Amino acid sequence: MEKQKTGKPFLAVAIIIAIIVRIVPLAALAVVFISIDDEPTEDPVIMTMPDYVDGHEWIHGFWQDFTSYGEYRFNDEINQYFYSEENIYFKPVDSDIKCQINDLLDDYEEWVKLTENPDIITGDDISKVYNFKRTQIDDSDWYYCDVDGFENVDTEEYHMYAGYDFYYYDSQSRTLYYMQNNI
Repeated sequence: MEKQKTGKPFLAVAIIIAIIVRIVPLAALAVVFISIDDEPTEDPVIMTMPDYVDGHEWIHGFWQDFTSYGEYRFNDEINQYFYSEENIYFKPVDSDIKCQINDLLDDYEEWVKLTENPDIITGDDISKVYNFKRTQIDDSDWYYCDVDGFENVDTEEYHMYAGYDFYYYDSQSRTLYYMQNNI
């Protein structure tokens, strides 16, 4: 009587290949995320500012489609920076800009909701760490915003917030909030 082949060696090889294919890219991504969180920021706007005392940044997604959120705390010397020539980005918040800031926050907070319950590939759940409160917005604060819009060639619809880097400095808490989205 001839032995039947069970296919177990093939199954074992397939499982090993699946593990390698799944774990190696995840390990590489983990190294990328660890290096992002542990390294000082190289953000050109933040680099013009005095050194921050404490800073954290969270990222959901990668490459083209991602949402980032950061908080950077400063000591008292930061207030002098905004009135100095070193400040080439930030403008004071006034009543005219508050509506635009709220429009941008409407868009950003919708993206933050989408980061809930992420898996290891997509990154951080920003909804758990997002601390910005709109009640903080007042005329003693500073902001900088770089917005990229785009027009959908098929529908000719213009999307105002296709990508943006938004920085909001709250003078009472001496905290810089960094909100970035890129779709």
